[in-house]
Amino acid sequence: MEGKEDTYHWALSVGPKSDNNDARGVRYHARDRATQEADSAWAFEEAKTSMTPT
Repeated sequence: MEGKEDTYHWALSVGPKSDNNDARGVRYHARDRATQEADSAWAFEEAKTSMTPT
């Protein structure tokens, strides 16, 4: 995408190896966000999530 060459977004899902629709896992998410000083900083999120296929 034009102008997005230096932006990054990473996500990793960790969960049980199961076909059970009730399985729960954790999503680790990191992205490069702009700050008020026209700089950037990494933001990290950790969230519980369903392992149901989308």
